[in-house]
Amino acid sequence: MQTMKKLTALMLALSLIFTLSACSGSSGKNNIFDTKGTEAAQKTEPTSEETKKATEKATESAVTTPVTEPTTTEAPATTKEIDPNDPFAAIGSPAIDAAFVGTWTYLLDYATLMEASAGELEQLDEMTRSMVEAFRDLELEVMLDLRADGTCTFGIDEDSARAAVETIIPQMSEIIIPLMLNMYGMTEEELAAALEEQGSSMEEFKEQMMTAMQEQLDPEDMVASMTESTQNGFWRYQDGKLYIVEEGESVDTDQYMTVELSGNTLTVTGLPNADANEEMYEKMLPMIFTRK
Repeated sequence: MQTMKKLTALMLALSLIFTLSACSGSSGKNNIFDTKGTEAAQKTEPTSEETKKATEKATESAVTTPVTEPTTTEAPATTKEIDPNDPFAAIGSPAIDAAFVGTWTYLLDYATLMEASAGELEQLDEMTRSMVEAFRDLELEVMLDLRADGTCTFGIDEDSARAAVETIIPQMSEIIIPLMLNMYGMTEEELAAALEEQGSSMEEFKEQMMTAMQEQLDPEDMVASMTESTQNGFWRYQDGKLYIVEEGESVDTDQYMTVELSGNTLTVTGLPNADANEEMYEKMLPMIFTRK
């Protein structure tokens, strides 16, 4: 719109210049529409003295009368109006960057998570650490869905969580006996001897415990607990920073992810001003997301 206004103003200015040039170019000549001047010229020839005076007068008039140059009126620059209700108003309400639109995924393996939280694991008792170790091969898919309408979803993919639950339950059999031993303060030999006295065995006991555990564990509840942190909201990218705002909230200018985009690869390189809960994830950087 601004370009069209400038072109229109330029065309008007050029037209005015040509018009004035045409008028000024006719000075000193007889106007073809001035019949009186023509008749007078035909009837009376001016003397040399009269011609001299007329020339001096015309020259004086040309010097003393300034010529007004046409001016081009520039269209005023428009200022972007920012909607105060826009959750990204604090950063100037940037437009949606189409290059980032898509569904991005990052494979989070439990081993990496364990290494990042090594300090926390050292504070756990041996039994809890052994339980954590049992799930070292577990993988979860983190999904970052950036949509063209500015909305987004960020969290654990539900299908990935369900697949993980299907892996977790069978793996519980590996820790059920150590868990019971820790609970009752017994050694494996002591438990085996007690079971033998009752006409049972360690294997039968494990099967019974697994059956009871599976009856108490609801896979859907487990999936829900893994995906409850999924964030739905809005996203914007500006100057290397990816902002994600939850529904009903406004952007916090200090909370963002620094990212780099290269084709179908989106790399999270930093989490400035991360709180205590995010420090563990900083140890896992860079996080490389790929576009589905």
